[in-house]
Amino acid sequence: MITQAQAAIKSISQFTQNMSKYPGYFTFYYANDEGKLYLEVDKLKAPFLLQQSLPYGVGSNDIGLDRGQLGNTYLAQFERMGNKVMLRALNTYYRASSSNSAEQQSVNEAFASSILYGLKCRPARILAYWWITPLIC
Repeated sequence: MITQAQAAIKSISQFTQNMSKYPGYFTFYYANDEGKLYLEVDKLKAPFLLQQSLPYGVGSNDIGLDRGQLGNTYLAQFERMGNKVMLRALNTYYRASSSNSAEQQSVNEAFASSILYGLKCRPARILAYWWITPLIC
């Protein structure tokens, strides 16, 4: 049974109809009236390369904020957890070299991956769109 609150939530096409679409590996939408970016994540638990950079900046190497500087590079993936999507940096430095499952589990527990950011799903029934403005501002 659909509740009144669930029925009031817009469909994906209604939600994005007045937004500018930018297709790519991850398509994103720009809501001009809100000044917000929404990311369409259709690849959960699919690893991708994430490169941090500082394309514009102070230009002061003394404080480590030199413009054009590349930051960390991660093998990352999006994972759904309840009404949020987590951006997880996977552990790529430590691996179990044997096929022993106990050794593999030990390495996974000792050298954990890291959650870089949690994105709240907007609106709740749209599973593929997340507000990403805080990640880039």
